[in-house]
Order: sequence, then structure tokens, then C-alpha cells
Amino acid sequence: MKAFIYDMDGVIADTEPVHLRAEQRVLQKMGVEGVTLEFLMRYQGMTDLMMFEDMKKLFGFHHSAEQAAEAKVYLFNKIIHEQHVTPIEGSLELIRATNELRQSHGLKTAIASSSSDDFIAFVVDDLGIRDHFDLLMSGTNLPESKPNPAIYL
Repeated sequence: MKAFIYDMDGVIADTEPVHLRAEQRVLQKMGVEGVTLEFLMRYQGMTDLMMFEDMKKLFGFHHSAEQAAEAKVYLFNKIIHEQHVTPIEGSLELIRATNELRQSHGLKTAIASSSSDDFIAFVVDDLGIRDHFDLLMSGTNLPESKPNPAIYL
């Protein structure tokens, strides 16, 4: 094994509940009622822009997908900065273990996430694990994010 690649949301950090609440609130503010958390879960792992482009087709709200994505990011950041990041149980121990392999055997470590560069930086800094990774990669820097496998290459 030469590298260990982590996803972030739902693997390192328990951010999915906050993402879901922010998405639901944005849709409500756009006049889209009754969207359940279960429905929103199908978009986990996608960029906000991809998700809201699909939802605009489904629900026909008047705002652009870009405006919806920006509103969601703003609301998400507001919520998460008020409460800090909750690590997934066992994730920090695994990261520390792979960091030992990184130092002793040259194993490379990375985060591959659909979240923005700024949010990835916030999470690793809030959890105190930035120096445990060789690379932090956001799908927003690629032509196509997950589920496209390019982020892992």
C-alpha cells in the first residue's frame, strides 16, 4: 500500500446532519416545502452546485443553482462555526495510526472531499490534524466531482 485516502464528510467529521439541515432551510426559503432529510441524503457526496442544479430541475425554484449553493454554504458555515466539528468515532485514532505509517514507511495520506477548500481547511484545523496529511483535495477544483473517480487519481 502506497497511500491512504480519506473522505471527509461522514468519515472524519460528522458534518452530514449540518449539511442536511442547511439544505432543507435553503429550499424552504426558496418556497420548496416538504423536502425530507431522507430525500436530501441521496445527494451526499455531491457538490452543492451539482445538487442544486438537479433540484432546480425537480422543483423549478426561481433562484439559480449558484445562488442556492451560495446560500447553503453561508448557512452551513454559520451553523458549523458556532458548534465546531464533531469527529466520527474512531476517525482521529485511525488518522493518527496512518500518520505513524506515513512517518515510518513513507505512506502518503490525503483527504478527497466534495467540500470546498476552505471548509476542508476549517475541519482539519478545528480537529488539529492538518499536519497528518500530504494533500487536501476538493472536488470543487476538478471539472467533475464525486462520484467521478478523478478526485482519487
